[in-house]
Amino acid sequence: METQHEIRILLIDENPKVRWSITAALASLGILSKVTVVDRVCSVNDLFMGEAEFDLAIVDPFALLGHGVELFASMHAHPIGKHLPVLIYTASHKEKWNGSHLLTKPAHNDDLAIAILQTIPQSKVSELPVSAVRALTTASA
Repeated sequence: METQHEIRILLIDENPKVRWSITAALASLGILSKVTVVDRVCSVNDLFMGEAEFDLAIVDPFALLGHGVELFASMHAHPIGKHLPVLIYTASHKEKWNGSHLLTKPAHNDDLAIAILQTIPQSKVSELPVSAVRALTTASA
């Protein structure tokens, strides 16, 4: 059962420290996160199989031995994936990622949390604790 303050995240990155950083960053604002990690090469259909629903995808296109770029492109072509907000979280920012937010690794937990809050749908933000909304408002000012 989903709690009111939970953000469901699809993470495409094989580094376990990234998942920990996401969880810690959101927890500091009183937000629970359910992070589904893709840490191996798979098909885009595997990402959206079953009852998986996500509020956000966090993608390192250069993860998965470089196959993250292909997976990212396939995700945007998928009927579910094309509507999913994406935060590109990578150490390499040489590329332009149309329609996606960008955050350079490594990022401080506060910056990571704000980037996530700025990327998720506004309808999800309105469900979050006051402390999270306050942090977002302060960062946007």
